[in-house]
Amino acid sequence: MCRQRSWPAGRGVRPVASVDDLARPDLFESDEELDDFLADLYASRRASAA
Repeated sequence: MCRQRSWPAGRGVRPVASVDDLARPDLFESDEELDDFLADLYASRRASAA
């Protein structure tokens, strides 16, 4: 049986209902900016895995 969590009242915290809620199409100004972010992300993951 899965017990549903009770979220803190008064803080405006709610579970994400859909991944669409997380989508931000205008987050990166260009494809180059996205590529730079991903390269940095992958580099940091490789560094922490070593």
